[in-house]
Amino acid sequence: MEIKDLKIGDEVYLSRWGEWPIIWRKSRVEKINEAGLVLVDGVWYGKDGLPNDRSSRIYTIDDEKAKFDYESYQQKQQFYSAILEKFDNGDMTYEQFASMCKNILEENDGD
Repeated sequence: MEIKDLKIGDEVYLSRWGEWPIIWRKSRVEKINEAGLVLVDGVWYGKDGLPNDRSSRIYTIDDEKAKFDYESYQQKQQFYSAILEKFDNGDMTYEQFASMCKNILEENDGD
């Protein structure tokens, strides 16, 4: 499936890279205009999946690379949330938390 084949209500992957880290999530097509622009989360995307400001992109739900990137992002978010929860609950010292954060930053230095 291509962007031009999307219909209102279709699910898409949405990636925003104007922020760090890059945000990945699923969303839905809200509108499609006569020119073929696709509205997702209040932003109009062209047939290349990019908006005018190039700060994000949509991908069709059957895009395997986007699916992999989305799932990887979700796994990382679950891991980060678990670490924060342990720290917030007092199950981890500040030193342990700082060390884990340092390791995560070093591992993701190239991302």
